[in-house]
Amino acid sequence: MTISKSGFVLLCLFALLACGGNTAEKTEPAETETVEKDVIRNIDVQEASTLLERNRNILLIDVRTPEEYNGPLGHIEGARLMPIQQFKYWGAELDAEKNQPIMLVCRSGGRSGRTAVMLKDLGYTNLMNVTDGMSAWNKAGLPIAVPE
Repeated sequence: MTISKSGFVLLCLFALLACGGNTAEKTEPAETETVEKDVIRNIDVQEASTLLERNRNILLIDVRTPEEYNGPLGHIEGARLMPIQQFKYWGAELDAEKNQPIMLVCRSGGRSGRTAVMLKDLGYTNLMNVTDGMSAWNKAGLPIAVPE
């Protein structure tokens, strides 16, 4: 018995479907990743600066230590200092702002990225992480506030 090429293709397709080869299941993790990306946006310093200029409703949180916030890299004007080390105490202060856009910054983007994930896990829905943080902000020559 010989099978034509088209018959062979149909036979393979039938075998794949019979064995549970559902390709829709394989795309599910990608959809989950997209949802998370929608909750946490990684933005560069230029985009962060533009967004802060255009939208005064963004809550800007600097998660560094007070020494870093007031140190040589300075901080972004209007940033609220909320060190990541005190995260467990943030609840009452941020509960009312769960759906407000929140931008997080640190020295290099690592701590602010971790903080964004922790806030997402608590139900916050509009989070931005400034990638490369205050180091990149300074390199770009963007304005900083420093203590007097």
